[in-house]
Amino acid sequence: MRLARFVGLGLVLAAGTALVLGGCKQNTARTVSEAPVVAPQPEPTRVTAYINVTSGCQQETVDLLRKFAEEHPNSIKLELVDFGSPNGMDRWRADGYDCMAITFDGSSTVTFGPPEDRRAAKFHFPPGFQWEVDDLKAALESLAEGTLEAGVAPGAKVREAVVAKLKVGTQEVTEKGKQVVQVTLDGKPVLSFATSLAGDAPSKRAEEAAAAFKRAMDTGLGPADIQVRERDSETYLGTENEVIAVANPEEAAAADTTPKELAQQWQTAVKMALAAAVRKGGGPGAGKPSAPTAQEKKAPKGAGSHSE
Repeated sequence: MRLARFVGLGLVLAAGTALVLGGCKQNTARTVSEAPVVAPQPEPTRVTAYINVTSGCQQETVDLLRKFAEEHPNSIKLELVDFGSPNGMDRWRADGYDCMAITFDGSSTVTFGPPEDRRAAKFHFPPGFQWEVDDLKAALESLAEGTLEAGVAPGAKVREAVVAKLKVGTQEVTEKGKQVVQVTLDGKPVLSFATSLAGDAPSKRAEEAAAAFKRAMDTGLGPADIQVRERDSETYLGTENEVIAVANPEEAAAADTTPKELAQQWQTAVKMALAAAVRKGGGPGAGKPSAPTAQEKKAPKGAGSHSE
């Protein structure tokens, strides 16, 4: 048995040697799975839309964005920030906005369209100022096609923004049992004065604010120009060149708010009036940047005006 075992082993070794000498090599390579290489998919574009969804006045835009997001889930990650709600308003202001805006990966200005007709628009304020609904549709189509660009691309046509010129007036009304004087734009009250400032009675303050509005409109007033500003510890509503109204502490206390919040309420009311004018076909005016929709309950109310 022992001999037979050794003989058998010898035969196996001899056969192996013969195979090697004869040119037959054992395949020692490991089998590797040859799965196809899949390129990583690009991240969807973050589209953040700051819109007063609660008011319903921008429903066409909201529906358009939602429909596109449903149909192109791999292209867009949509977030709607409803600044008509308390939480949405906090987020809207924290992100640095004071009007409606739509951003694409953080940029509200984008270039879109086919190579032979590249266009650019800034998606600030409601449609009618710096963009139209057709611009948003074209931008979303370019997003799906992968041809959307941030900013204004060389050679792109830029839509000329609209500036409305409104009729400015003043009116005396009673609010909460007190006589106040309001400033109106196309009949809509936007500022309200119940206290004096530096010796100027409410009526004088309203007249000066109305005159400031007129001067600003003569040079082309757009919603982007209306800002809440601070100077020498005062908070005021104004433009780069005009102080329209100071939100003094006494006026804020009379409105049961703070000077900054009062100025923000004024700003919202002015921009709403500008937006309404453009939606109606807007009064005379053209060419310049430019309107939001915000909580209408914050606009001062009144009746019985006389316009200048």
